[in-house]
Amino acid sequence: MGKAPSLLVELPPSLGESVMASGALVKLISGLRPREVTLMGREPILELLLPLVPGARPLPYRKEGRWKKLFQTTRQFDIGVSFRRSLYSKLFLGKSCRKTYIFPKNIPGHLVEQYNIFIGRIAGGKEILPPQLSFTPHSYPRPTIGIYPGGGGGEAGRWYPDRFAQVANRLGKEFDIVIFGEVGEEKIAREVEKNLTISNYQNLTGKLSLPQLSQMIGGLSLFLTNDSGAMHIASAYQVPIVAIFGPTDWRKNSPYSSNYKIVRVPLRCSPCHKGKCPLKNHQCMEEITPEIVIETIFQLLEEEKEGGGF
Repeated sequence: MGKAPSLLVELPPSLGESVMASGALVKLISGLRPREVTLMGREPILELLLPLVPGARPLPYRKEGRWKKLFQTTRQFDIGVSFRRSLYSKLFLGKSCRKTYIFPKNIPGHLVEQYNIFIGRIAGGKEILPPQLSFTPHSYPRPTIGIYPGGGGGEAGRWYPDRFAQVANRLGKEFDIVIFGEVGEEKIAREVEKNLTISNYQNLTGKLSLPQLSQMIGGLSLFLTNDSGAMHIASAYQVPIVAIFGPTDWRKNSPYSSNYKIVRVPLRCSPCHKGKCPLKNHQCMEEITPEIVIETIFQLLEEEKEGGGF
């Protein structure tokens, strides 16, 4: 038997992609059994995924001259695997690794499946490992629903803050409410707050690290969200999800779990993958009313109750 390889893994750039790749990352390590592992990526993503690979060495990107520094300092690895498709990734791994594998463009299906198929070609195994995170879910004192009014890949993918508030006002009769969001989404969260008539809520937007966000989402009774990276965190913890989709592709980016419902309007222009509505009418979000979302939430909660999950 040959010597176990040294392995360099470049993680995906975004939160959602990274969570969707988490199962494939575990599959890669299990299949190759490397003697040492280095994970390369953005620092917040490293914080999120390093616990899945005990003993792995982090190699964070730096904002200033990140590629120049990496080219200058990184030693040689036996195998390099990138979950990205960028030219720089190809050049860097080609220089730093004896054998390289770059995530291809031609694999069909959900992104979780694409990542698993890609890794199966490297490390063997046809099983599809779902998203997984290792942080212990937070224990809320009362049943709690989380809402995520940001994300969406841009303005066009965001349902309206006042409508999130209307849903929260209705749900607040039976549940505590937590507003989530990343740094830079504080204004959106404040718009939700401005329209709330309940007091049993907290706003954690911009206040949590990704491990903390994972813990807080992991303990929820349900998560209402736009298409977002946080949605995939909820999926990793099997939290019931109601996800609102407009310009993004629900077929490739939906939660990879069984207990979710998609709210969307079937339009010819959707998904358009645009940050702003090119038709300037935002019909894919305009036609989604708070009543539709509230009804969908209670349908999912009832299904969870009947299945013993709530």
